[in-house]
Amino acid sequence: NIIETLSNLQDIPTVLRCAILCFNHFQCRTFDFDTSSGICRLYQGSVDTGSLMVTSLTSIVGWIQIDPSQYQLFNASYQQCADHRFLLSNAVSGRCQCPSQTFWNGSICVNQRFVGQSC
Repeated sequence: NIIETLSNLQDIPTVLRCAILCFNHFQCRTFDFDTSSGICRLYQGSVDTGSLMVTSLTSIVGWIQIDPSQYQLFNASYQQCADHRFLLSNAVSGRCQCPSQTFWNGSICVNQRFVGQSC
């Protein structure tokens, strides 16, 4: 979904570099790399948010594997997750929380759902 797009990056040499760019962007959950054009698209939607649709024979789709162990610091003191990939350090609440546009489902921070989908 176009609304899930975080960025379109050009002149990316490899799918590995595209994957690294996704991992380094805290909102990125899915990426699409076109091997013929070198375009890397980063998306905030996780692989289970909707359906994957590949529009080119030269596209490679990948995603960040999410596991409950990555969220063990949820609701911990905010200092503990200052540089955490999957949690936001919230000084106002004093706790480690889910990043914007995600919500806590009891074990992980999942992406907000599209209109009409259940949480």
